[in-house]
Amino acid sequence: MNDWLESALALAQQGQAAVLVTVAATTGSAPREAGAHLLVGAGGLSGSIGGGHLEYQAIQQARRMLAQAGTATEALSSLPPTPQLQRFALGASLGQCCGGAVRLLFERLGPPDLAWLQQALQWQRCGVRWCRVVQGAGMAGQDAMREPMPVRVLALDDTAALHGLPAALQQALASLQVASGEGPADPALLFGPQSGTGWTLLDCAPQPPMPVWLFGAGHVGRALVRILAGLPMRVSWVDSRIEAFPAQVAPHIQVCCTDTPEDEVGAAPPGAAFVVLTHDHALDFELSRRILARGDFRFFGLIGSQTKRLSFTQRLRARGVDDAQIARMTCPVGVAGIEGKEPEVIAVAIAAQLLQSR
Repeated sequence: MNDWLESALALAQQGQAAVLVTVAATTGSAPREAGAHLLVGAGGLSGSIGGGHLEYQAIQQARRMLAQAGTATEALSSLPPTPQLQRFALGASLGQCCGGAVRLLFERLGPPDLAWLQQALQWQRCGVRWCRVVQGAGMAGQDAMREPMPVRVLALDDTAALHGLPAALQQALASLQVASGEGPADPALLFGPQSGTGWTLLDCAPQPPMPVWLFGAGHVGRALVRILAGLPMRVSWVDSRIEAFPAQVAPHIQVCCTDTPEDEVGAAPPGAAFVVLTHDHALDFELSRRILARGDFRFFGLIGSQTKRLSFTQRLRARGVDDAQIARMTCPVGVAGIEGKEPEVIAVAIAAQLLQSR
């Protein structure tokens, strides 16, 4: 989740500065992958680059950059985009034993960045994959470029815009997008000279959050939603009982109260994950039948025992559902090895299984 993006935009709209710390590259063992972000503002933090002394040092450096910027509105309105790239060895000097090294990019953001922050957030909310192109200042402690390039954001499905890029950028973007079947494994790529000026960072937004359709707002459903609130998933939460839902939920959790929950199965996008935890076995069965009939889901988990699975299997066969389809139903739902019937324990097991299916 790009929580830093919303935080940076909110601060810029208020005329405040922040420093974005990005893991630009890693060598060997490192606490976070390339593409991880930490936003440091005067009033708090958003995101993480792995914690420990590395993050502590990064926060201190970011705060020094903020102090240098000052707080006057006229100073913030003319903040130059002066990114700094710095290498940190993860050894004794940082009190960490990872043994690798990371290159961190420090960028001071403010009102001049409003345009690209707004565009990036709009794309993110619409499910459009996007990428930042950052070029500039070289290694910290060295002379920065006199006229550092402004941050550029690109929609990765905008073929015309991508074809207009320099060949080196096109090749780098292509290598990122084919790194895995659906998108980059590490969503950032640093290339070019890394010990002076002329480097470029491609910082691509992660894959859109996995869509999860959760049926049931009972004890387990509510416990599961509390866990999913902090995970990169977009949840549609369905139940017929308005009183079962909490008064407030996280922004990426959409509550759907309806008298016909089974009709919502068809509203889910292809590749969604389904979790069925309702209070009604008849509804569980109808939801299961419709989900299996779709066939285009990523994961389908049904709460229940082996006895419930056997009963549903027999009834589904009688309704014409073949064994290959039924085999895709995970019941009981939840990773093996987590014992306990408390709602919170069951929810942890289900959340772990959802993470495995990403």
